[in-house]
Amino acid sequence: MLSGYDMVFDTQGGDTLLKSFGVLRKGGIVVSVSGPPDLELTREWQPMPWYLRLGIRVISAKIRRTARSLQCRYRFMLMKPSGTQLAEIAALVDAGTIRPVIDRVFFRQLPASLCREKRQWCAGWQ
Repeated sequence: MLSGYDMVFDTQGGDTLLKSFGVLRKGGIVVSVSGPPDLELTREWQPMPWYLRLGIRVISAKIRRTARSLQCRYRFMLMKPSGTQLAEIAALVDAGTIRPVIDRVFFRQLPASLCREKRQWCAGWQ
């Protein structure tokens, strides 16, 4: 089982998001693009109506409680394209400051995978 990680980048949400906290060390952080917004978002997006702040507080309660109980942090991230930030990240990777962990590479199988999907789809319609 995985453990001791500093950060998890969640793209799934739901149960996967909740399980992500289990692989973190104390003080680690889960950053999600698909989980519920966090309270920090309500501070960044001012002015935000009180009822939206309340709604965010309610829908993020379970995630915040989970993070707090495991002494971790949670952050929701809205993505916007930024070439400058991408260049900064690339420089950090090139310098070895951060090291991406790649589980699998699927691009080599992509053409065969697409052909297989197309055949299955066509077979279902014939």
